[in-house]
Order: sequence, then C-alpha cells, then structure tokens
Amino acid sequence: MSLDDRFGFGKYEDCTPRELLRKKKGLYLMWCLNNIHGFHIEPASVEDAIRLKYTAQYIKVREKQAQ
Repeated sequence: MSLDDRFGFGKYEDCTPRELLRKKKGLYLMWCLNNIHGFHIEPASVEDAIRLKYTAQYIKVREKQAQ
C-alpha cells in the first residue's frame, strides 16, 4: 500500500494512510501493521511523508538556532 491508496475496509474505509497521518491517526496504521496479515506500507512512501511534514518545521528550528 502506498500513502495515497485508499483503505477498502475498517474504521477509516476510503481514507488514505497520508490522510490518517495528517489527522494524527497513526495508531490505526500501527494496528493494521500488527494485526492484518500481509498489510504493509511502502517504506519510501512513509519516508517521503515524514520529510514533507517536518522539513518546514526543521528549517524554522535551524534558523532560530543560527540567530
């Protein structure tokens, strides 16, 4: 599953993993990984999502430290 694939089951049917991460529902993704045989999320997709979400925050922190 990529971050933009839609769930076809469960509590968040028709949501994408990316939407769940934005809504801070990552625990549901962990539950799926631990309890649904064969469920996986492409590692590159997760890395990309983390980079997109936190890069701007990281830059702001670095800029404050440089001052």
